[in-house]
Amino acid sequence: MNPEALKLRTRAEELRKDAEYAVTALSNHVNSCRHNYSEPEFDPIYREAYTSPGDPPGTMGVDFRGPCHVPAKTTKRWKRECVECGDIQYTQKIHKTTLESPEFGDRTVGRLG
Repeated sequence: MNPEALKLRTRAEELRKDAEYAVTALSNHVNSCRHNYSEPEFDPIYREAYTSPGDPPGTMGVDFRGPCHVPAKTTKRWKRECVECGDIQYTQKIHKTTLESPEFGDRTVGRLG
């Protein structure tokens, strides 16, 4: 084997082992952290609009599917980061709350404004 190729293979294997060790050490550190998360931050996922090209003419017979426009879409997402270890958590779940207050004719108790 070419000495340069052997040197590169050896270096690549050393780096692969170092990377595995670093990932394991980081995972252990994150798992043992007591996690002090920051306030949730809105971090939406945006997908741009695009046009699906459909089937090439003459390939699908009666089941031909022509070009189709797919609109842009924004998915609500929040993230929070641990200030101790840097672990980042994402969620798309929300908790909806309903505020009820008694209503007395023309006046509502507890209404702002």
